[in-house]
Amino acid sequence: LYGLLPTIVALIIALGMFAVFRSTLNALTLGCLASLIGFGMDYTLHVLQRAFTEQAQGLERTAALRLAIRDTGGALLLATTTTMACYLAFLVAHQPFLHDLGLLAALGMGLSCVLSVTFLPALLVLLPQPGPPRLPRTLGLPRLSATVARYPRSILALSLLLSLVAAGALWLWPPRFETDLRNIHAANSPTLQVQARIATLFGGSHEPLMLLVEQSTEAQVLQDLQRLQPTLQAMIQDGLLAAVTSPAMLYPEHAAQHAAVQPLHTRDIPQLLAVLRSTLANAGFDERAIHDYSMRVQHALSHRESIDLATFRRLGFDTLLQPLLAHDARGAVGVAMLFPTNDLWTHATRDAMSQRLTTTLATEGIQGTLSGLYTISAASATLLSGDFLRITVAAFLGVIGLVILHVRRPWSISMVLLPIGCGILWTAGVCALGGFTLNFMNICILPMLLGTGSDYGVYIVHRFTSSQRADMPDTLRIAGLGVLLSALTTLEGFGTLALSVNRGLASVGLLSCVGITACILAALTTLPAVLQLWSQPPPREEAGSCVCG
Repeated sequence: LYGLLPTIVALIIALGMFAVFRSTLNALTLGCLASLIGFGMDYTLHVLQRAFTEQAQGLERTAALRLAIRDTGGALLLATTTTMACYLAFLVAHQPFLHDLGLLAALGMGLSCVLSVTFLPALLVLLPQPGPPRLPRTLGLPRLSATVARYPRSILALSLLLSLVAAGALWLWPPRFETDLRNIHAANSPTLQVQARIATLFGGSHEPLMLLVEQSTEAQVLQDLQRLQPTLQAMIQDGLLAAVTSPAMLYPEHAAQHAAVQPLHTRDIPQLLAVLRSTLANAGFDERAIHDYSMRVQHALSHRESIDLATFRRLGFDTLLQPLLAHDARGAVGVAMLFPTNDLWTHATRDAMSQRLTTTLATEGIQGTLSGLYTISAASATLLSGDFLRITVAAFLGVIGLVILHVRRPWSISMVLLPIGCGILWTAGVCALGGFTLNFMNICILPMLLGTGSDYGVYIVHRFTSSQRADMPDTLRIAGLGVLLSALTTLEGFGTLALSVNRGLASVGLLSCVGITACILAALTTLPAVLQLWSQPPPREEAGSCVCG
């Protein structure tokens, strides 16, 4: 409970500070608040675990807290700054929702660390002692320490093998970005079920493509759309399109109007109307009810020449044209709704459709643009991939720079970064083998893992160097226990996201659980094995082994 209070207070303060800059929160930022509780508790856990250990060994509470803050302060500062750097790297993205997530998380992490070394000690000193001090549970770390000390080379060999397998999986199956936005919603979403039912009953794709044609006047837009009709009809014949809705299908071109009007010149209009009325009456229609209809037919038949667009609207077709044809001060725009036969969520199917349409537009000299959920999804995936690279590079450079400034020794720097490298590589390998795709929700996980993995390395290397590089059991007992508890609380926070019915949030939880597990395995096995080999003295030659002549 003590460890949770500073984190909750920090998040409340961070939300208040965030509200000064932003009046709303997006769904991803709200969903990640639970995971931030797990991250924020890391700092309090390290302080509490060290303080409780010292108290159990006979030190007074205030002195134990001072010692805990003094010994862990350097590691806490570096861990906090590297984590904040990873979150602040989100500000280089082009997507506003990533800015919100990075800003709120950085504020929360910084405040959590500050309260862990100020508010938490004051709270512990003022509150009564809950019971006699006891050593924290070891959670199997002594056995792990003994295994590392006995088989360091075997552990390194296994780590190398896992890294090679992960690298091979990445080479064969590189990461992919999700272009089907339906896959980030709940699988049992009523909206998706209705879409699927409509597609099953009526055929064609769930989502239409919109072809926007722009010109100076509505008449010019209609002319361009009429020139596109042969291509669209050919695509229907070829099976690419199931149907097309276009203003050109409602308002015929003048040649078609003339061909339709010509037969009327040889017909007796009054006789045609009489036949129409009698036929409708024999079918059971009330004569008074169909009077207005027959008068409109008579008015339409009286036009012996082709009609212009304004007349066509006055004849009662304006309500049909309004959703597909409009104009303003900048010009006119027409929309042709294209219903593909199959879904266009893959690059191959989408490119086959778009290339044929863009080729026709270029050939005919028509200014047109394709839009719709398919194209928006593809464009979003492209933007997210760029943001993913920018955020990752910025976070990586931030972590590297801060570690170099704080640690300074090349070997220690490489040891701090070892859990990051192994953890991210293993995580990527698992995702490649499992066919896991990145989306605009789980894209934030890799920068988070950079901060988390570096934190684990910071705590262990800091404790190991403080013990003169000679006491690996003590390192795992003190720093390793804090790292393990931090990882478990973070896993618990992200585990709540993995249980979400929203597949986007669930992917955030699943990917983060895999990544944190990989980082903690590297921090508690691979890193101690390397440090164990490094701390062993070189073998000496036995006395008398030299043969003298």
